[in-house]
Amino acid sequence: MGTVTAERDALIHAFETYCRFGDSHGEATMTMSSRNFAKLFRDCALLDKQLTLTHLDLAFTKASNAPTTSTITAQKAGKRVDYPQWLFALQLCADYKGTTAAALQKAIAAQSEAGPTLSGTVAQPVKFHDDKSTYTVLLRGDASSKLIQRQGSVKLLPVAQMPAENSHVFVVFEQYALFGETVGTATLGLTSRNFVKLFKDLDLVDRKVTNTVLDLIFTKAARAPAGNLFAQPADAGGKRLNYSQFLVAVEMVAEEKGVKVQQLYKAIGAKQDQGPLVTATVAPPNKLFDDRSTWTAVARTEALDGTAARRASINNSAALVAQVRQMSVTREAELHAEQNAYLAAAQNAFERQPPPAPPTQVRPAMPVPREPANRAAMVDVFEAYARFGDTLAQGTAGMTSRNLQKMMKDAGIIDRKVTPTFLDLIFTKASRAPIHASQAGLDASWGGKRISFNQFLVACELIAEARSQISGELHSLLLLRCADGPSIQAQATVPSHNRFFDDRSTSLTAHLSCLESMVNSIDYKEEGERMRCSICREKYRVAYRRVPGRPTGGGAFFPPATMWHWLARGVTSDPEREDEVASRISTCALAACFGTSFAILAVLVLAHMLWVTRARGVHLWVLALITLVLCAPCVRLVPQHIVARRQLHSQAEASRAPSGADLDLGVWHIQLDRLRERHAARS
Repeated sequence: MGTVTAERDALIHAFETYCRFGDSHGEATMTMSSRNFAKLFRDCALLDKQLTLTHLDLAFTKASNAPTTSTITAQKAGKRVDYPQWLFALQLCADYKGTTAAALQKAIAAQSEAGPTLSGTVAQPVKFHDDKSTYTVLLRGDASSKLIQRQGSVKLLPVAQMPAENSHVFVVFEQYALFGETVGTATLGLTSRNFVKLFKDLDLVDRKVTNTVLDLIFTKAARAPAGNLFAQPADAGGKRLNYSQFLVAVEMVAEEKGVKVQQLYKAIGAKQDQGPLVTATVAPPNKLFDDRSTWTAVARTEALDGTAARRASINNSAALVAQVRQMSVTREAELHAEQNAYLAAAQNAFERQPPPAPPTQVRPAMPVPREPANRAAMVDVFEAYARFGDTLAQGTAGMTSRNLQKMMKDAGIIDRKVTPTFLDLIFTKASRAPIHASQAGLDASWGGKRISFNQFLVACELIAEARSQISGELHSLLLLRCADGPSIQAQATVPSHNRFFDDRSTSLTAHLSCLESMVNSIDYKEEGERMRCSICREKYRVAYRRVPGRPTGGGAFFPPATMWHWLARGVTSDPEREDEVASRISTCALAACFGTSFAILAVLVLAHMLWVTRARGVHLWVLALITLVLCAPCVRLVPQHIVARRQLHSQAEASRAPSGADLDLGVWHIQLDRLRERHAARS
């Protein structure tokens, strides 16, 4: 019995040692992380091919998910294990290694005395450090061995002394631990705020011990051991102090103030009857509230009820303190009982439960299809729509979802209830119905993309159910409206107007024949007359007039701009001088007409004078009429002369710069060559 107890104590000591190793959180909660769990097995030389680091991670994960009664927070759940879970993880590792849990625990207990193995990088030799002959007199001694002996060189947490009046100090600790807490958050843990308030109420806060110093002391005391191994700590996150950590904090405060710790315990114990001091802002006097003579009967009753409720809350707070105190007394006994239960469960073999079977999905039963009255006609309609849109190679006896929608659309069945989406769902459900082997044209490779005639009848049943009618009425409607087969409607999208496509005048390809006839022609007159495009005729006319060495002649295609141009074409064959010659001819003709007209007018005036002397009864209007008839040719020649002069002036200005028409003609030649190459490549 003594040997078993010794091995158990050694095992617990090994667990405690590796919980504290390099982990302040493990020291506070006595829980082990996965890293320290793997280091324990590595230091004990228990890792081999059968038990690897992967097996350790799996065992740690399973053990961390086991139920526990420790105070592992929700953030640390699944990342740390307590002592019962650690024993359960050892049992799993023993199963992986093929040994017993007792042998594994014995090997770990033997390592408890040695503790964790520390390894680090060895520094390279340094001349000024290793060669002590270069040291001064002050540095020749070994200062590292005397650091602990020097006062204040290394500060360790003090060992808490039990106060002389332990019960009084514990009562004050409870009062300040529950101050400002609700029923849901009431625990035997002292927060930093209440810790500072305790020393403020005792008038112990001064220049030496300030609020900042108290916060630092609280943080250091939160890292102190929580006391008993299985006692509930104040807080896993270091935000609360339990009673043992509170005593360590009082020791540190006494050291800062330079007084004895028993004096602080005595001052704290004297606070038992007073409790925490409550201060509040005093409201200014209010006439309507303070003068109760102005209150109504209802207000007085409510005020009395509120006072009674506050008194009841004070009594409840005292009862809450007693309740929490009773819980702290019975907590340790409950933890020991749960520990023994976990140890008994860890010794048993781990029974792996088979995973639960996945729930089976129960599909709704397919409706039984009703035979149509005229089965042969319905089969013909089905086959007509089944073959619609398929080639001879694709011709099968199955109908696609697209053709099913086509049939229902031709029959006028599609409405708000029976939509194309609803028909797709019906098609999917019907494709799961059984196919009778007696039907022809069956194909196992349909894969739910086609339905047979029997499945088509199932789809009709589902559609009739959605339309709230019997399937016989739906069969009759399909035979009536779909007997002639699928309807073919020529529907196409009408393109919108496109200026660059519809306006053929902007397309060079449209004038290809005109360009070829202009460039390749020898007789410009004949080719010009063949042109039916008004745009090409106009451009050809402008280009023809300015092409050097053009043939003479006008014809109907090239009518002269004026009568003088017609006369000029008979005088000169140079097209560049045509406008100049026409201008000169018009000038000469105009001068001749004016001279002749004035000569005739002079003769008529002289004759008129003689005629008047002889016959005074002749009217003067006769003479005016004769004058207008003689001057009419001169009036007609004036506009034509002006036009000829303008053309001559424009020709002179155009000769100063490159001709736009010549450039257009050159561009036409280049574009024509490109078009010929493009058409030759296409052909």
